[in-house]
Amino acid sequence: MLGYIQSPIRGETDRILAELAQHMRPNVAALVSPDPEDHLLVHLWPADLRWPIRQDLGTGAASCTLDGGALEEAVFRLSQDVAKLPPATPLILNKFGKQEAEGRGVRPLIAQAIEDGRPVLLGVPAHTEAAFHAFAAPLAQKLELDIHALEAFLRG
Repeated sequence: MLGYIQSPIRGETDRILAELAQHMRPNVAALVSPDPEDHLLVHLWPADLRWPIRQDLGTGAASCTLDGGALEEAVFRLSQDVAKLPPATPLILNKFGKQEAEGRGVRPLIAQAIEDGRPVLLGVPAHTEAAFHAFAAPLAQKLELDIHALEAFLRG
């Protein structure tokens, strides 16, 4: 089972997924953004770690950017934890973003979870939706932005 959500409202998908992961603890594995204002910080469960995935470009830079290596470390850490969980434990991932569209990021973790029979839920921004469908079709199911319906999906 592979479900995904989208929202035109910036930060709403992150908020819903983080809230759902928090609500389903300890019966879930997750890599979510706990702060809609800081999408370059992820929270890993079940380890309960906050993991920065930003590359600090210094004080003169206009903004920070994603550190692909830090994201890969977070995914590796979570994949180790997921391997120790019962096969039916759901997996919530913050998004199928640019890294995933290019074949990196959480993409291997999604594939492994599906192979293991785990339900997977993630956010898919509009700009990576075509790449997501190329990767996930026909398994992908678009779901309503309703926390109760999402929980029911993950519980099977």
